[in-house]
Amino acid sequence: MKRIAFVHLLFSLVFLVASVVIVFHAEARHGGIYIGGNGCRGRQMRTCRGRLEEHNRIADEYGLQRIRPGEEVEEFVQSQRLVFVADSPFLEFTALEDYRYVTPYAHALLTMLAYDYYHEFGKPLKVTSLLRTREYQFTLVRRRISDADCRTEVRCSTHLTGATFDISKRAMSPKAQAWMRNILFHLWQEGKIDPIEERAAFHIMVLPEH
Repeated sequence: MKRIAFVHLLFSLVFLVASVVIVFHAEARHGGIYIGGNGCRGRQMRTCRGRLEEHNRIADEYGLQRIRPGEEVEEFVQSQRLVFVADSPFLEFTALEDYRYVTPYAHALLTMLAYDYYHEFGKPLKVTSLLRTREYQFTLVRRRISDADCRTEVRCSTHLTGATFDISKRAMSPKAQAWMRNILFHLWQEGKIDPIEERAAFHIMVLPEH
């Protein structure tokens, strides 16, 4: 009898875990952190056309403006639509200094994430990308770093809005990645961000109401 009860308990636990995974996967496919499947190659969501289009649709819903050809970053800075991300003990940059700009609300959230991460793990967050102009985006496409080729608006990277930044996963331990994944998932549930987990980075678009 004890063995039968144990088998029933084991099957119940397996069913519970499977149910949680299915629910999380379903939620993640519709705006949250990418888990897998849905016609994309592996875990690299930036190669998934449908997800990129959805990301741009959300940007349009929130009225996020993309830098157009010929527009200067300085114009956006003077109008206070973009702010410079300064050096900080909580941040490490591989992003070019000329493109270290984001929207004020993205700046606030990045600062919060970096501060919390530093106090949790004693290391700065490594930021690999912030603002991109179209010219810079085309350079990344030619180098096959990105496939967001801007042939249409929904094929553009949301980095052009200044509301998106990338945090590198390469220097993160599995524990640190799990911590970040959990934080981003809750921020997404609260409607503050629309994140995509790529192979090498967390790609985070910050929504302007927050």
